[in-house]
Amino acid sequence: MIRKGKKETVYSLAFSLLSKVGAYLLLLILANLFTKSEFGRASFVLSVYNMTFLFAFLGLSTIFSVWYIKKKDYHSVFYFLAILTFIATIVWAIISLNYPWILPFALCLPLMFLYHLADAILKSKYKYHISQLISALFVFIVALSLILVNPTKGGIIFAYAIGYIITSVWFIMLTRKEIYKIASKARIKFRAIKEYMLKGTVTTLIILSFSFLGWIDSTILGLLSTFENVAVYSIAGPISNILTLIPFSLGSFLVIRISKIKDKGVAKSLLNRVLRVSYTFSIIAAIALVAFLGLIFKIFFPAYAGNEIYSMILIIGILLYGIYFLVYNYSLGKLNPEKGLLPIATAAVVNIILDIILIPKFGLYGITAATTLAHLVAFVWLLQKTEMLKENIKMLIPLIFIPVAFFMSYFGLILIPLCIIFLIKTKLIQGDDIKVIKETLFEMVRIKR
Repeated sequence: MIRKGKKETVYSLAFSLLSKVGAYLLLLILANLFTKSEFGRASFVLSVYNMTFLFAFLGLSTIFSVWYIKKKDYHSVFYFLAILTFIATIVWAIISLNYPWILPFALCLPLMFLYHLADAILKSKYKYHISQLISALFVFIVALSLILVNPTKGGIIFAYAIGYIITSVWFIMLTRKEIYKIASKARIKFRAIKEYMLKGTVTTLIILSFSFLGWIDSTILGLLSTFENVAVYSIAGPISNILTLIPFSLGSFLVIRISKIKDKGVAKSLLNRVLRVSYTFSIIAAIALVAFLGLIFKIFFPAYAGNEIYSMILIIGILLYGIYFLVYNYSLGKLNPEKGLLPIATAAVVNIILDIILIPKFGLYGITAATTLAHLVAFVWLLQKTEMLKENIKMLIPLIFIPVAFFMSYFGLILIPLCIIFLIKTKLIQGDDIKVIKETLFEMVRIKR
């Protein structure tokens, strides 16, 4: 693995873990301080707000980093996206005339635009660990704000707005010189915008699929079921989502590093190693997590106890997601995100269709099964399209450990050694991979000293 960016990846993983701790603290407050109805309504609005980021910012936190590294016309793109953000702000302001409790979100949109721009700039410089640190700060700010506000849906929105404002200002200050440089040339070149729109639209469509375990499914569930179910899903989803820590941290490194590597063989070798390392640690963590799901719900979310199985089903999908997410990031680093469009867009359609069919009849079982099946479609098709399925299809086999460990409860931990043996025998983890991990950790310790 190439030296540049290794220690930043480890820092990113550490800050991501801190962010997850904050996120679960936030969930504890939301689950115990607010009613399911109030929590569900606010979660629904948050999901719609996140969707606004996708269409108004159009790949700003993803494709723009590569665009910036390759020194394409980012001035025109900046002003084009600024116009989209202005339109989105007006729309939210108009909607808030009927629902004044969402007005803070309308006011925050311009700041969030600059926040995502700053995020892209930092990622282009291998400083994606700073993004994770600020994300951790965000959840702790929101958690503190929630304790101080009235326990209503409007109080939740206000608390999130406070978090958005404080972290955006910090992010913007860190990158103010670069932002000024980008904004200093006011121009709109339609040729550059057209090229970016193609890449950005493809990226946005793909992110829609990547977001199924979060706010998109919550939106559909809110429309087809009860807000109480949205609240349950808003607990089950994030608990399973902890397994994205490793692929997300490695994904940020992968995009930037691949964008700077010209040799195809070296790039593909890097991708394969990242896949092996990510999957190994993710499947082991998944077995440990499902073995303690009952205890986690009982201690931290007693009002939601009995819903552990939904997290278990989602965890299977998350493991698949972690694999094809990294493959997609490889394509993104090559500025070729459209390679993943058909497989992932198809999975998105499959998810929506299954949601519509299954949610009315099976509720939360329906939505969790639909999400996991959609991830399976994306996994098989994208790896087939990139000619990586044959060597990685064996990654599906250890997934059987997940439901078995769940029903075995604490005794499911005994499956971890068996899983590790399987990974070694099938070469899903290799000696050189472990060596690289050790070198990176030791390097980080030496730097700190």
